[in-house]
Amino acid sequence: MGPEAAAMLMDRSPKSPREAVEASLPFIYSASTSQSAIDEDVEVRLRYPLRGKAYWGQLDAMRTHRGTFDRLGDITARTLVLHGDADRLVQPANATLIADAIPGARLHWLPGASHVFWTDQPDATVAAVDEFLNRGGR
Repeated sequence: MGPEAAAMLMDRSPKSPREAVEASLPFIYSASTSQSAIDEDVEVRLRYPLRGKAYWGQLDAMRTHRGTFDRLGDITARTLVLHGDADRLVQPANATLIADAIPGARLHWLPGASHVFWTDQPDATVAAVDEFLNRGGR
């Protein structure tokens, strides 16, 4: 995550739920995502706003959790790691680390997609999941 995304996440200035959501938009959607798709997502998010205590608890967990990376090698299920290569919130290199750590995992990149890749590229996301599920075996 870059410094701008980290600053957005750690911003403690008072914000309405809409202002908080709007501050995150450049970091979670691709510039090519239709405004109507983003607006639809925002309206859903605003129906169930994240309370401050939950938000800060999630950030604290991200900061302090030791992680489960060392256990990824124990996964035996067929695994698809799907990631946008334009994600500004979770660095795309993390997808490679995860896929490499899971035996036989398949890594599929969505070129130009960001953090909310299923809104950025819904057809490509569905196609990648369908292809993986219908392929059988690894």
